[in-house]
Amino acid sequence: MILAVHGSPKPNSNLRRMAERIAKAAGQPGVAPQGRPYEIVGSVYYNSATPPCYICGFGTTCKYGGPARWMTPEEFEKFDKITPDMFKNFEDDPAATAACDRMGAALAEAVKK
Repeated sequence: MILAVHGSPKPNSNLRRMAERIAKAAGQPGVAPQGRPYEIVGSVYYNSATPPCYICGFGTTCKYGGPARWMTPEEFEKFDKITPDMFKNFEDDPAATAACDRMGAALAEAVKK
């Protein structure tokens, strides 16, 4: 069983609980539904810090969103355009992609067991 969870920045904080819930639901606490013990091979966390305000369409005008809170009133008054360079993607971060590669290798190794 392979389990991927998007969750807390604290490594493994949600992963073990999720795996235990799945195993318990299958009637075999500590064992995956296929009868194999589960093993958490690791976790990868990436925070793009891209606020939803950049996507919703009101980021340059909403007085309650991230930009309005992070910027001074003068800066927000001049903030009139959201550009592609304001978005961060894990694919563009060498450390994040390396961590994903390591996790992929760890998963591949775990599946071989």
